[in-house]
Amino acid sequence: MLCLTKTRIKRKGMTNMKKNKIFKRFIIVILIVITILLTMGVVDYQISTHGFEKPIFARLNTETSKKDGGSGTYDGIGYSIEINGNFMPEDKLKGVTHARFYILGKEIHYAIRD
Repeated sequence: MLCLTKTRIKRKGMTNMKKNKIFKRFIIVILIVITILLTMGVVDYQISTHGFEKPIFARLNTETSKKDGGSGTYDGIGYSIEINGNFMPEDKLKGVTHARFYILGKEIHYAIRD
């Protein structure tokens, strides 16, 4: 009887170890996804508000886009960027002239290129 009880305890302990291992892997995957999403937002922020170029990861919303080759609202995951700029071939100063960066609908930064 004693031997049977020890066997059951060992089996139960093994399942807890497996559950802990699965839980740790799940947490690691979630942290990696969050890190990737944050990196995408930071890169787009730097490029659009400091580098005055179109964002890499955010996609142009076709409903708000203008027919100048790039002005409009770019939507990312959890953030958006409103861009006005000179993107036509005949423009002398090409690129982004005004950029507004929003996180979850709240304006974070507004940049104007001189």
